[in-house]
Amino acid sequence: MPPPLVGSTIAIAATVDGAFASIAGAPLVGWSAKHIFGFWEGHSPQQNQEALARAVGYLLAAGTGGALLCNTCLYWTYPSDREAASAWLPSEDVGKRMSDESSL
Repeated sequence: MPPPLVGSTIAIAATVDGAFASIAGAPLVGWSAKHIFGFWEGHSPQQNQEALARAVGYLLAAGTGGALLCNTCLYWTYPSDREAASAWLPSEDVGKRMSDESSL
């Protein structure tokens, strides 16, 4: 990715993430609580509370597992991506950046 586009890329990713979370998050919890975990109007508040708690817990676990999987893939591809990105930088900056990174 060219360095001038990094900020725009992060902004687009944050926008898509926020839009999906706000549009799909609550309805997905509600649907799964009702259709998977047994939330019904006639049930006691205790049963409905447990159904909602399970729905939120399972969806958080699924989201965390997906994020862990994606970040693991990014971890393994980072070295080759960094080398490909260095082609966008002038050669004197690459040497300086590599020495700066190795001192960390």
